[in-house]
Amino acid sequence: MKKMLFILVSMLCLLLSAGCGSDKQATQTPAADKVLRVATSPASPPFELYLKEQNKFTGFDIDLINDVAKKMGYNKVEFINTPFDELLPGLNHKKYDIAMNNFSKTKARSIDYAASDSYAKAA
Repeated sequence: MKKMLFILVSMLCLLLSAGCGSDKQATQTPAADKVLRVATSPASPPFELYLKEQNKFTGFDIDLINDVAKKMGYNKVEFINTPFDELLPGLNHKKYDIAMNNFSKTKARSIDYAASDSYAKAA
């Protein structure tokens, strides 16, 4: 009998505590306003490529960042066509949220920038 009462009280406490969480959705920016600004130098197929005729960015990195942005709660990704040598300086000046390209991960860059693990190797 005591065991059954303990289980019942535990379940009741669990149900009551489930309603005590904060409402983060109410304080966050609505999904319609969440745009991730991504700079890339789209000259490295199959990773990044800009199709001028279609006014469209495409490639593996483009697909990857679109999926990551969606999982992060962004509903739109705005790609900014940027020369390679201006990607990191523009990031420093907050012209965009992310600089994405086929960067090599180096110790020097690791001091100032967060980077993903490598997912492809150059031949």
